[in-house]
Amino acid sequence: MIYSECGGTINLAGGTISGNKATNGDGGVINMAGGTVTISGAKLTGNTSSQYGGAVYLYNGVTATMTGGEISSNQAASEGRRGACVRHIPFNLSGGKITGNSSVDGGAIYLNREPSVLNMSGGVISGNTATGNGGGVYIYRSGSICNLSGGTIENNTAGSGGGIYVNPKNSGQLKLSGAPTVRNNTVSGAANNVYLPSGKTLSISAPMEPGASVGVTVGNASCPVAFSNAYEEDYAAYFSSDDANAQVAYRSDQILYLVTADSRTVLERTMSINNAKVEKYYDGTPDFPVTNFGAPYKAGDFTLEFKDGTGCTISAVFDSPEAGDSKTVTVTVTLTGENAEQFVFENGTTTDTFTIGGTIHKAEPDLELSMLKTEFLKGDWLYETLSVTGVMENAEVTYRYAEHPSLIYADNDSNNEVIYSFTQAVDAGEFWAYATTAETANYRAGRSNAVKFTVLDFCTVHFESNGALMPRKSTLGPCLW
Repeated sequence: MIYSECGGTINLAGGTISGNKATNGDGGVINMAGGTVTISGAKLTGNTSSQYGGAVYLYNGVTATMTGGEISSNQAASEGRRGACVRHIPFNLSGGKITGNSSVDGGAIYLNREPSVLNMSGGVISGNTATGNGGGVYIYRSGSICNLSGGTIENNTAGSGGGIYVNPKNSGQLKLSGAPTVRNNTVSGAANNVYLPSGKTLSISAPMEPGASVGVTVGNASCPVAFSNAYEEDYAAYFSSDDANAQVAYRSDQILYLVTADSRTVLERTMSINNAKVEKYYDGTPDFPVTNFGAPYKAGDFTLEFKDGTGCTISAVFDSPEAGDSKTVTVTVTLTGENAEQFVFENGTTTDTFTIGGTIHKAEPDLELSMLKTEFLKGDWLYETLSVTGVMENAEVTYRYAEHPSLIYADNDSNNEVIYSFTQAVDAGEFWAYATTAETANYRAGRSNAVKFTVLDFCTVHFESNGALMPRKSTLGPCLW
């Protein structure tokens, strides 16, 4: 009826256009490249084409707007493979109805050729049929974008994607905001509203509003399955699963998932690597002792803390056993008993695994000094009588002695005498020996107990009976007679 390859302006404000047929081409009513088409009140019904667009075929830069009126009961013939309303251009739908149309793909709207954009803020797409994909809307090309911020897509049917179908072979996009409704669409009688093949997701591009209702089917049937981008607001209540065995959950990563349906209360984890950290001292293992460890979760408006052995088991393991900061700890919480019957984690199971931060501090070595004897004469060797246990990681050992135990502390070590392998007892008196070890990869510098020892003077005595010289010891200084 209307054909133009060089644009123009069409305003359809009233009346009915019906019974037209494009017997060897596209668009039973309008076939147009470029220009502007506005439908505000007319009814386009009962038209057909042998190829693309039973009623309307617009391409190459046409700006199309529909604020009212009706496009209904049009048909693109089975050999056509394009919908009753084919979009190669931006189409702004804010009112009116597109209903009862049929085609192979895209029963109402087929988004094809880059760029092709549907901006739907109102209106109704209902009762359309595609024997192939997308009873309501087929998002086909990489440059195809469907922006839904309002309106209703309902009661459409197709071989796949009763309401909206996103082609898995290209990178077309479905973007949601506001309060759109996509419901009661079917495939073979079963609910199938927005169909996202495996690997495809929709995007929440701006805040959603009360009244939004979008059913979702995913190609990957193994829950949990992510079906949205990350968004800081929880809009799970605005989405539903077309599969009765699944439900929508908003997880801590701010993404919407389809998870296995369950009557148990879903626990939302509040602990993460960004807000939690544990500490321990090096013990040679990566295990963190969980005796006093609590894992907090939100259950609706309440916060619960689970502890190992009280309705759950908890394990926490560092990424390596070595001492250090900025380590990663993998925590596994498994619900048991009544808790497993009452609660379920966001992943749809009773086991939750996540990571937090951690530090393994260097341990204190447990040094024990001993001496083979504790009484010496001047000139005796000291080093060979000393030994120490508890030295870790082949740490360097230094022996020292002090004149009083109060002088044995780290800042005074340099003032105390080092006992070398060639050190002899020089001065008589009481002394305290101790050992220190150097810091290693996993142990701090160590300090042993102090052992008291005595150095005695000695003298010689001449026994006239046989002329032999015999030593005599005294603890009181010079020899006394």
